[in-house]
Amino acid sequence: MEFQIWMKRLHSFSRYNLLLYAHFCLVICALFKLSLPFLTIVILFSAYLLIGVGGYLFNDWYDQSSDEKAGKLNITTTLSANQFYLLLLLFWGFGLFFIFQISLVASYVLILQFLLIIAYSHPTIRLKEKGIVGLLVDSLYGHVVPVLMLLVVLSDFGQLPLFFKFCFLILNLFIGIRDILIHQLEDKQNDLKAGVKTFATEQGEKAQKLIKQVVLVTNYLLLFLVYYVLYIQFNVYSLIFTSLLTAIFIQQYKKHKQLERVCVFLSTWLLIGYFVKSEQFVFLLLIFHPYFIELTSRLIKIIYFDFFKLYVNVGLYYLFLVFGRDLKKKPLYEKKK
Repeated sequence: MEFQIWMKRLHSFSRYNLLLYAHFCLVICALFKLSLPFLTIVILFSAYLLIGVGGYLFNDWYDQSSDEKAGKLNITTTLSANQFYLLLLLFWGFGLFFIFQISLVASYVLILQFLLIIAYSHPTIRLKEKGIVGLLVDSLYGHVVPVLMLLVVLSDFGQLPLFFKFCFLILNLFIGIRDILIHQLEDKQNDLKAGVKTFATEQGEKAQKLIKQVVLVTNYLLLFLVYYVLYIQFNVYSLIFTSLLTAIFIQQYKKHKQLERVCVFLSTWLLIGYFVKSEQFVFLLLIFHPYFIELTSRLIKIIYFDFFKLYVNVGLYYLFLVFGRDLKKKPLYEKKK
């Protein structure tokens, strides 16, 4: 049972966090023509995965008491203190070792991430239960600092505009705030049972309203960054991409959808074309991930059910109308009641 929970947590982290991190890396490399060795990317992603799993382990270890009150299964209860510290040392130690092999400066950034995770979860400080401060710290250690580490590594292989880096970090700050708000709202009842104070448990409906605002701001920031990229890297592909993303943003404006999911999907197709054209076929291994395949399948269904069937039905209606039969008044068959 414990193994299944660990695998589920690892799958969730890989499917979203690692995927987004890897995608950001590949997009920046393609945009600014960075010649990043494939081995360096593999080491960077491996370190990110180890650090992330270690972070989950650390947080769960200090959530044992609250999880027990809420009736939640916490897999760290099966570990002794020595086993916990050994696992944490292995995950974070190897993560730091891998990053150190790539960049000394990035290693210092990673140490900052460790300190933020400790401040967030450890009972002595426990910023997790400090309202909006908890939201900010979670976003910092989970999104902003890892992206800062990524930018530090990539800067060793080429010049990145300072304004782009600043906007990119701000975007990830809001992505992180949105994600932790969603998590807190989903876990609200359990936190109330356990007596855990979070922004969601203390603010109630305000948290629900805030998340809609954060999603909208995140979408605006993403769109602004895309337009900035169009300005500095103008070509027919970036123009088509920006136009499609803008159209989707307008169409989904009131639905508060997460625009970066669409952005990841559309830009993945551009990445495929870029890596094939530049004959960097090995990078395609990092692109054909399960989420991309799932989105492609979903898009095909949307095209078939929402567009193809609609236009076929409309076409048939007017075709029969030309020959004198109105299918609205006289359908081909009657629906059974």
